[in-house]
Amino acid sequence: MVPYAEFFGRAYLAPAGQAPRCNCKHQNNTELLEEPMLTKKIALALLIGGLSMSGGVLAADKAAADSAIAAAKSAQKAAAEAGGEWRDTGKIIEKAEKAAADGNFGTAMKLAEQAKDQGMLGKEQASAQQNVGNPEYLYN
Repeated sequence: MVPYAEFFGRAYLAPAGQAPRCNCKHQNNTELLEEPMLTKKIALALLIGGLSMSGGVLAADKAAADSAIAAAKSAQKAAAEAGGEWRDTGKIIEKAEKAAADGNFGTAMKLAEQAKDQGMLGKEQASAQQNVGNPEYLYN
């Protein structure tokens, strides 16, 4: 007997000319996947389903990206009003707008979220540092 096949990291022994038996549930269900027409039909159904849904997904993604960019601009404006706008926030928003215009809505949303976070943190930082003054050791 020689190792005939390996399932889940374990080698199974089988006599020459016979398929190995691994006593797993999947062993008895392989007949369905061996029919090429059934496999092609399943693949075609998945492809058609995916293509029919992609039009609505693109519109939803574009709307979500636009909404995320608007939220980032709002956070940037709030940080600027508090005097705590960070250096790269505007650049990140520009990159997000370009990504959305190019159709990369996932990238646009990630960038917009990053810019929004920077805006919120900049506002918090400006609020926390207001009227703090210099440390005492500078005056000695």
